[in-house]
Amino acid sequence: MQDYEELDDLELMKLLQQGNDEAFDVIQCRYQEKIRSYIYRRVLHFHDTEDLTQNTFMRVWVYRNEFLLQDFKAWIYKIAGNLVRNYYRTQGREILSNANNTGLEEDSEEFFLEIIDPNPSPLDKVVIDDQISFIDACLDDTLVKKQNTEYKRRLVAPH
Repeated sequence: MQDYEELDDLELMKLLQQGNDEAFDVIQCRYQEKIRSYIYRRVLHFHDTEDLTQNTFMRVWVYRNEFLLQDFKAWIYKIAGNLVRNYYRTQGREILSNANNTGLEEDSEEFFLEIIDPNPSPLDKVVIDDQISFIDACLDDTLVKKQNTEYKRRLVAPH
């Protein structure tokens, strides 16, 4: 019995192209968390991340014979990236479709309030809080720099 864990990605893909299920399992174990993390950083929604991660590996299986045995890591990340882009295209259409059905104008405040999830998950709340903290820190930093710049100008400016 061959130890698939010791094989590199290209060797595993060769076996996968021959229909070897164990090679697929090793690839999925090797890349599952990396792909999930990559997708989550772009989507910021747990359930959608899980779906997109699963779809990434489904496409690896379905399109395994189209892989040209070059750089597997680049290939799987390209699949994941394309799925994220498709996700945002679909989400954009759903948001606009929902807004059009409500009769709200796109530039109205109510339109944007409609897009925000009124019941974010606990994980989404943590992400939102982190984003707000980051924005606050950036704003504070910008204000301090602006105040320091104005102070320096007053020191240098002719009286």
